[in-house]
Parts: sequence; structure tokens; C-alpha cells
Amino acid sequence: TGWVGNEGGTAPEETWSWGEASVEFPTTNNTPVWRPVFCDVSIRPGWFYHPTQDILLKTLSQLVDIYFASVGHNCNLQLNVPPNKHGLFADGDVKRVGEFGAYIRETFETNMLTGASVKASSSSEGHDPASVLSQGTNTYWQAKDGDNASTLTFHTSTKGLYNVILIQEYLPAGQVVSSHTVEADINGQWKILAQGTTVGNKRLHRLSSPVSLESDVRVTFGQTKYGYPPTVMKFGLYFAKPISNSAPMEPHTIN
Repeated sequence: TGWVGNEGGTAPEETWSWGEASVEFPTTNNTPVWRPVFCDVSIRPGWFYHPTQDILLKTLSQLVDIYFASVGHNCNLQLNVPPNKHGLFADGDVKRVGEFGAYIRETFETNMLTGASVKASSSSEGHDPASVLSQGTNTYWQAKDGDNASTLTFHTSTKGLYNVILIQEYLPAGQVVSSHTVEADINGQWKILAQGTTVGNKRLHRLSSPVSLESDVRVTFGQTKYGYPPTVMKFGLYFAKPISNSAPMEPHTIN
């Protein structure tokens, strides 16, 4: 794997899982190398345990921001939780990690597009657009060669609001998407909700305000590396609940 280059747990908006050969990642004939990127960050101000920092943990809101800026930018997240001198984790650290995990699981538990109809601008044989709503990890939609502005359009009768968009490429076929746009059909006009460059293992967009599922949703894949057709494993809409500010933790350690 490759290091993102900072210890803040965030990655650039454009993040590729492959790159040129180097001293660290040598290859035969200098062919490109597959090296997924990781982001590292500590739950505390530093990498090691200090009792004076028990009340300085990152808040739930900060951890969620980090998640969207790391995992949501095609990276792996390595969250440092240091043990104390007794080899134990502080109570506050354990509680905060539990809150973090529960929030992420709840947010992505149900794809609000489940059961929706899907139309594609084109599809290669055997790779139906409905595959992007399945639970499988070996199924995917792939546009036909030459479809240089390929689209997926979703319609659902489900009621509700969403404020998070998820896109995943089928990585065994490579990471190729270098531009994408997500729009909603609001009152007969396509309005841009989110735009970005790379997708990779996972691309997450958080919207500034919720959008109704009553509006059809369209994702367009523009540029791709070497003109390869996009291969999309999953597309989803989710609702992330607002987060209240986490109260400071009282210094206390598990015995």
C-alpha cells in the first residue's frame, strides 16, 4: 500500500490506487503498479497514550469527517488508538470508537435505492445496470466501448430523504473513472448534486442539504483512463443523521 502523505487522515479528492513504478514499488519494465493508498491518524493529539489527553479525543463529528475524506476518497483508514502503560485502552477511547462504528454502520445499513428501476445509456453483454443495486461483490455494470458519457438513471417510488451518495467501481476490472457527476431531476430540470474525479473502491459525497427521493437521480461518467468503459459495482443513496457535539470525556481507564 502507499501512504497518503500526511497524518491527518485525509486524502485528496483525486486519489488513484495505481501509480508509476518507483524505488518503493519497483516493477518489470516500469509498468504501473497497483498500490492502494492508506490514511493514518490518531484518535488523540499524539500517537502515544498520555493521561492528560483523555479529554482531548477527536469528537464523533471529527472522526466522521475523517472517514468521508479517507474511505470516501478511495483510501483505507488506519485509526490509531494507543494503549496505556498497562496495555489497556482508555474508557473514553473505547466509547468513542464504539460511537464511530455505530454511526457508520447505521448510515450505510440500507441503500434507499433498493428496488429502484435503473436505466443505462449502454451496457456490455452480461453486465446489467441493475447489478449496481445488488448485494453481490462479483457483479457490476459496464458501459459499452465508445460510450464516452455513460449514464445510469434511477427511479424509485420509495419516500424519504438522502444526503449521502456512494459509488464503487469493480476493481478487478481496474480503476478507470476520472470524472463523474451526480444530478437530480428537480421540477423537470437536472440539477447537479455532486461532482468529482476518481471513484475507485469507494467514493462518498455528502450533500449540504437533504434531497427527496421523489426526484430521479442520474450519474454520468465522463472521462476515463485510456478511454476504458466504466465498471460500476455499486451506487447508493443514504441518510446520515446530524451529529451533536460530543461532550468531553472524563479521564478514566478500564481496569
